[in-house]
Amino acid sequence: EGFTSVKNKIIEKLKNEFEKENMKIDIDPQTGAIKIDDKILFNTNEYVIKQEGKEYLNKFVPVYVSILLKDEEIKKEISQIIIEGHTDDVGGYISNMELSQKRAFEVIKYIYGDMQNFDGRKELEEYITANGRSKVKLIKNNLGIVDREKSRRVEFQFKLREDEALKRI
Repeated sequence: EGFTSVKNKIIEKLKNEFEKENMKIDIDPQTGAIKIDDKILFNTNEYVIKQEGKEYLNKFVPVYVSILLKDEEIKKEISQIIIEGHTDDVGGYISNMELSQKRAFEVIKYIYGDMQNFDGRKELEEYITANGRSKVKLIKNNLGIVDREKSRRVEFQFKLREDEALKRI
């Protein structure tokens, strides 16, 4: 019981705070993963973050981090914050793996490179990781057809300590 309630509390808080900031987010109601459309961040087949993407991250990241790491109740439950890159099904597994990893890494590089300092940036280092998933988690429409546009994305995810404990059991 405690486990899902913590997760739900975080998801609620993410929804509410981003609404207050007037930022539309695509959040998974089960996992709390937030999908950012690759068009916002990158040009097709590229991993250099566009100006529009930088502006989005400048607004998004400080709010996201403050929710997860500035509330002590929530912070003590967080084990990891993951930036995950995903591609569509065009092209090979390895080239897509490379692109998805580079994109996830570029987001971290931006946070710790050009991005203005923000509250929680230093603490974030203890939690953040980046990885690529190539084309293994495609998003499909109701007919089971791959939605290539939606599949190309970067996700911000959080893992709870209890997730880790449940995996070990």
